[in-house]
Order: sequence, then C-alpha cells, then structure tokens
Amino acid sequence: MSEKISDDIIPELEKEAEREKALAFLRRYGVFIGLVIAIAAIGVAGRLIYGHMLENALENKAEAYFQAFDKFNKGDSGASDPVIADPENPYRHIAFLQKLSAAEQAGDGDRIIETAKNYNDIVLKKEAGAPSTLTADLAKLRAFYALADVTPDEAFFKQSEAVTADSFAFRASARELTAVKALKVKRYPLAREMLDKIKRDPRAPETLKQRADMFLQMIPEKQSEFSEKKDVNGKF
Repeated sequence: MSEKISDDIIPELEKEAEREKALAFLRRYGVFIGLVIAIAAIGVAGRLIYGHMLENALENKAEAYFQAFDKFNKGDSGASDPVIADPENPYRHIAFLQKLSAAEQAGDGDRIIETAKNYNDIVLKKEAGAPSTLTADLAKLRAFYALADVTPDEAFFKQSEAVTADSFAFRASARELTAVKALKVKRYPLAREMLDKIKRDPRAPETLKQRADMFLQMIPEKQSEFSEKKDVNGKF
C-alpha cells in the first residue's frame, strides 16, 4: 500500500518541483523575456508600417510620373522634368527615355542634346557610384550616344569610364562607341583596349565581336603603340 502511495506522490512532487523551477526562472528572467518579445513585436510592426509607407510613396511617384507623361503627350515638353530630377522616383529613367525618343522622332538635334545634357547633369553626376538597374543603364547608354559628337574628347573619354565598366549592363555597346571615337582621334591604344574587351566579354553579342575584329584591322601596325601624351600645346 505504501509503495502505491509513494508511486502516486513522487510524480506529483516532481511536477511541483518543475513548476517551482519554471516560476523561479520567470521571476528571474521574466522582465528580460518580456522586453525581447516586445522589441520583436515592435520590429514586426515597424516593418509593416515601413512597408505600407514605402508602398504609398511608390504609388505617389507612379502617379506623378503618369500625370507628367499625360501632360508631355499633350505637348508640355517640360512636364517630365520634375520626374527626371527626382532621385527618389524610380520612373525617372523611363521619363528621360521617352523625352529623348520624342526629340529623336521630331528630328530636333538641339533638343536631343539638351535633353541628354540635362539628364547627365541631373542624374548621372548626382548618382555616380549608386546601384543601377537595367532601365537606368539603358538611359545612361542613350545619353552617352546622344552626346558623343558634341562632347569634347577628354570629357567624352572620362564619361566613358562609367559605361564601359564591367558592371555596366550595356558595356559592349559603350566600348564599341568609345573605340570608334578613339580611332577617330588616333588614340589607338585605347581603341585596342576597348575592342579587346569586347572580344573577351562572354556576354557581348557576336555581331559586336565581329565588328571588333573589323575595327582592330583598322589600327595601323606602326601606330598601334601610339603615345597618348599631350604635346606642349595640350593637344594629342
């Protein structure tokens, strides 16, 4: 009989001891655990609030873009300028591409140059080194092409560094244009460098690689080591 009683009591005592341990643990660390839970809850709520605010902000930017686009299509050529100038608007590069395309379709050379220059001044100079997107890279390439013939040589080659970098999505096209410009002003080492990079680039289109071979044949053998040092008058 006593054995049965002890069999019944011992488990109860063990359970009571476990409860006491749990209570002691809560008394000792309960405040800390509560703070951790509260902080975690605040973090979740904060992320939800931030996500909602970000969603609203993007909606506002999209609305600004579409309103500007509508005005632009109705003849207001400056309607998209605030969108292009807004560094927080993800549609700024698309707005620029549309404005540039409109100028090209109109055959307005002055407006093409002005549009590309404004984009360079507003966007490229302020966002140098910032993470890019495919749309942004396309816009930068279009501006680079539009200004190729009106940009002084040194400024052009300086600008080419950003669009011919390995991280640039359309680097092969930018390298080809840079090589052509370098050939034109007889900067043969730079031309060869750009063309060799096109040939070695696994992502470069085959048509560009074929043209690179053609342009390489245009570099004179005796002038392939042409010095790029300036003369006393500051010219090449």
